[in-house]
Amino acid sequence: MGDVARQVRAERKTESAPAGLSEYVSTLEKKSAANPSDLACRRELLQALTMATFTGVKYSQLKEKRRAQILWLIENHPDFSAIPHDFIGYPPLEDRDGYKSAKELWLKQLDASPKNAAVLKNAAQFFLAEEEDRAEDLIIRAVKVDPTTSEAVPFMALDYERKARQSASEQEKHRLALRASGLLERTSNATSGEVRFGLLVDLVQAAFDAGELSKAQQYSEELLRDAGKYKTTTSPDCPTPEPGVYYGNAIHKANIILGEVSLTKDDLKASERFLLEAGRTPGSAQLASFGPNMALAKRLLEKGDSKPVLEYFEECRKFWEFNQGKLDEWKRDVLAGKMPVFGGNLNY
Repeated sequence: MGDVARQVRAERKTESAPAGLSEYVSTLEKKSAANPSDLACRRELLQALTMATFTGVKYSQLKEKRRAQILWLIENHPDFSAIPHDFIGYPPLEDRDGYKSAKELWLKQLDASPKNAAVLKNAAQFFLAEEEDRAEDLIIRAVKVDPTTSEAVPFMALDYERKARQSASEQEKHRLALRASGLLERTSNATSGEVRFGLLVDLVQAAFDAGELSKAQQYSEELLRDAGKYKTTTSPDCPTPEPGVYYGNAIHKANIILGEVSLTKDDLKASERFLLEAGRTPGSAQLASFGPNMALAKRLLEKGDSKPVLEYFEECRKFWEFNQGKLDEWKRDVLAGKMPVFGGNLNY
């Protein structure tokens, strides 16, 4: 798909679909027609059609095909798990008629399966585009039926964050930040154990971003207090203890947020201590690839406090296997008295 994606972007101002993409879609359509129940094939097809409709090119024919695929899935497999979150939502501004048809189908499915957690989860992600209250109520219902559906909640919160970034209104940005925090809090309060623990990792950042400092501190402290319970995990498929899925991220994120909160209270020493503790996380798959959060480090550098930041870089070196020289680059910048360009690591 990489070559097709590049071709689509290169020809985004044309009115007809690039040949490579058209051929790819045609092949998948034939495969899907031969076996309509092959959801893996429909997933690929929907990804290809979505790529086209979101590149800025006006592919009216492809949009119609995308609409048909989405409506078919809602009508025939409303509990589908093979389709990723990104393709469940229907862009209402792109296709009002399609959105209306999809909404009608989802309402019918909810009436037919009011306690099906997968249907509730998928419908929640659909309605988030225009009906936030309905979407949140649906996901809470889903989580109460099946706690594993809480996996969709961070994606829904991220959708609020995406909308906030696109808004020019500070009032709207704050409203969306509060919604993200509120959704994560409601869901975490409807769960327990490791599911709640995992949701709190996202909640502490959302609460801080929304200016809810007491909540951010409270839940960060809960993460650190309960972290030992989830240091390792087992399952029926893997009875041998393995590193906890959320443990490393929880240690890192909770300490970062506690350091941020401490800075708002002008407690520089506490912020330094929390920064170093964040760097002493055992790591995780996400931290090893995307790397650590640098928001607190940046704030300390802005105050001229570089020593703990340089120590933090060295701690992060122990778990950030794929830093691609960034830590060395940032270290050189700090030693030269320059502010590093942390990029996405201010948000991870």
